[in-house]
Amino acid sequence: MALPYLKNTPNECYFLDDFMPTPERMVSGRSGSAKLRYYVYKVAKYKDYQYNQVVLAFYSGDDRCWSLYEERYIKDSF
Repeated sequence: MALPYLKNTPNECYFLDDFMPTPERMVSGRSGSAKLRYYVYKVAKYKDYQYNQVVLAFYSGDDRCWSLYEERYIKDSF
């Protein structure tokens, strides 16, 4: 699966429900007043990384506009 290029800056706003591919797993939660989402893709091409397991973490204040704050590349899938 190819994921869209996302910037890891506080000024970026993404409407995830409109364009993100369906993840293998998604975890939602809260940290204080911020809402959190973790998207897990088992095999994804993302930025310069070829087909790795990827976890993308986002935060939001309103549940609509999301900002990326963390990217994790877990392991090579191949």
